[in-house]
Amino acid sequence: MRGSLRCLIGNCHVDLVFTRFELLDLDLPEHVLGKRFDDAWRSTFRATARRALVTAGVDDRVPFILANDGTIDTYLTGVLRTFSGQTSGRTTMSSYGRHAVRLIRFLSEQGLDFESVKSTDLARYKRVRMGSGIEPISWNSEASALKSLFDAVILEGYRTDNPCSSPALAGYNRGAQSSREDPDLITLKQFERFRDVGLAFGRYGLRNVAFANFLLTTAARLTEGNEYRIAQLPTRQAVRDTPSRSISYDVSPNAAKGYKGRQVRISKTAVDSMRLYSDLLREDQVARAIESGKYVEDPGHFWLNQEGLPIGTIGWGDVFRRAEARSGVKATPKTLRHTSAVYLLSSLIRRTLSASEASREVEKIKGASTPEIYKASSETP
Repeated sequence: MRGSLRCLIGNCHVDLVFTRFELLDLDLPEHVLGKRFDDAWRSTFRATARRALVTAGVDDRVPFILANDGTIDTYLTGVLRTFSGQTSGRTTMSSYGRHAVRLIRFLSEQGLDFESVKSTDLARYKRVRMGSGIEPISWNSEASALKSLFDAVILEGYRTDNPCSSPALAGYNRGAQSSREDPDLITLKQFERFRDVGLAFGRYGLRNVAFANFLLTTAARLTEGNEYRIAQLPTRQAVRDTPSRSISYDVSPNAAKGYKGRQVRISKTAVDSMRLYSDLLREDQVARAIESGKYVEDPGHFWLNQEGLPIGTIGWGDVFRRAEARSGVKATPKTLRHTSAVYLLSSLIRRTLSASEASREVEKIKGASTPEIYKASSETP
């Protein structure tokens, strides 16, 4: 057990990785696996691998620990798999997984493991985390993740009690939500500065600007926006044929929170910036990735990283943090979602009030006599 935790520090580099069933359908260049194995993979093993995962109860986006030599830590991965079964929602599991690995690294550095850790050790861990400058509300989320993690440890049979339940941990900060100073939204002027000064920078500025425009106009979650496909990009003719200032697209159930698909609108301005990224940068990314042997055809994901592979949520986090440093505007993908929702709600309220006022005027006219109508129509507004 301790050997597993200690593997997370020192010279053994590991990553928290999430299962993605769609990658089973991605064909690699023949020379990567060799012709015989590649043929066997495509004809038989691919379907076998998918059935094996389903039989083992591994769903899409289950976290596991992957070392740089390609090996999987079966002990920790088993705990994380049970952990994921208790956590609903893709976004929640993504953040909970990072919280779990952060604690595992701390325990490893302290020479501790899941079986020997005590509530006092976790109280010390909390002091370290709070001393790093995180907000109280962020710690509340982390404490919730750790409690679920040790529930999984109990279910796996490695201990009988949950150290997070002890008062010594003092897990939650009451009133953390109300003590937060800044609302999680920005003005449109701040957004323009964040986008034009922070994101429109470097080789991937076109991609970053397009993604920000997409999130702001759709109010999509990060995971939903990140699952956008090149096949969903409207053609120029479709955009011209749409009379409104926005065009619809369907968020698939597989990408949506709670697996509930829905239809959203993208502004034509955002679509134009996405087309610009697709034509001027993405096509080159795909061509270079195919040339280097990363894949044999376009993977279909719209947003690609510097390697030509689908960019992850952690990658977007780095992009937004660098943009914040350059622009001086603090914003995350969630900030853009909230900002979009607030402006949309404000617009709906204004339209409702205008419609209500117009309705009252109509009712007044309907109930007035003919001379009163003539008098009202002749008055100067």
